Parts: sequence; C-alpha cells; structure tokens
Amino acid sequence: AAAVVRGVSRGTSGVTISGWAHDPDSTASVDVRLRVDGRIIGTVRANFSSASFVARHPGYGKLHGFRKTLSLPRGKHTFCAQAYNVAGTPGTPAPSSCLTTTL
Repeated sequence: AAAVVRGVSRGTSGVTISGWAHDPDSTASVDVRLRVDGRIIGTVRANFSSASFVARHPGYGKLHGFRKTLSLPRGKHTFCAQAYNVAGTPGTPAPSSCLTTTL
C-alpha cells in the first residue's frame, strides 16, 4: 500500500490535508491514518475522486483520494499519511508519506 500527501491548505473552516492512497494488489479504497506533528489525528477512507492518482495509476479507478479538515494553530506543521493494505496481508501499514509546511 502507498499514501501520498499532495497538499495542505488553510481555509475558513480550518486546515485541509489531501492526497491519495492505494493498495497495488487491489482496486478497492484503503484506509489512511493521518498524523500531524507526530500525533495521530484519525483515520480516513481514500474514496474521493483523484485526478492526480488516475494520471499516475491508470486502471485502478479514480476513487483513491482523501482529505480531512481540522483545526490547527498557525505555524510550521508536519502532516503524514499512512495507507493500509486491503489485499495480500490486510491491515498491514505502509511507510508514511509526509509534508512539512508553514501555514
């Protein structure tokens, strides 16, 4: 499985982290564990349409995007995403993808 943090942005409702994730052994959506500054903030399902995913991985379908909006103070933060296998060895986590930015 693999997850990629594609972007982080601050809007009126908070900070949104977005990206895509998939298990190369399956076309099904996967769960993604999100961390901010090393702290787990929750798990989301990568089941949103993602054009950037489709461009890189044709044949897997388009529903592999994820996003989560949360409240964070301004400043420098590190955002990480970690996908979980749905095939092969289900539930096995993959290495994290991280992005550090100042908001």
